[in-house]
Amino acid sequence: SGFISCNSCHNLSMGGTDNLVSSIGDGWQQGPINAPTVLNSSLSVAQFWDGRAGTLKDQAGGPIANPKEMAFTHDLAVQVVASIPQYADEFVKVFGSRGVDIDRVTTAIAAFEETLVTPNARFDKYLTGDDGAIKHHEREGYTLFKNSGCTTCQSSPSAEPA
Repeated sequence: SGFISCNSCHNLSMGGTDNLVSSIGDGWQQGPINAPTVLNSSLSVAQFWDGRAGTLKDQAGGPIANPKEMAFTHDLAVQVVASIPQYADEFVKVFGSRGVDIDRVTTAIAAFEETLVTPNARFDKYLTGDDGAIKHHEREGYTLFKNSGCTTCQSSPSAEPA
């Protein structure tokens, strides 16, 4: 529709999500689920809550064409990106030739998402062995998180603390 962007649901100023129980899409449609954060999404073994996309690139094209999310088409998205001179120039620099297509758009989105890694947060420090980086109740919450099976999908490349 042109009214919803990735940032509508994955607002970087709000932790890479919209902080809603159920995200809002095109035409103010309430979706069935909430938008997961894009922060550290490159570290996940699969994308979407149900894991149906194996990579960020595979995931990137889905919401664009979903009528309950962005309600656009891949062709229209390509036309919009190609119509912005600065984007067209950047695509030449990055891909080595003129041309914008959905493959290049989703590659660019995935490359951007790969940069969205939280830098050295207290929890990251804890995962790398600093037991004092988080509070006791936070450690208890993490234990509950692990024991509930959440680490099946939500995992970290960091070493597990001893």
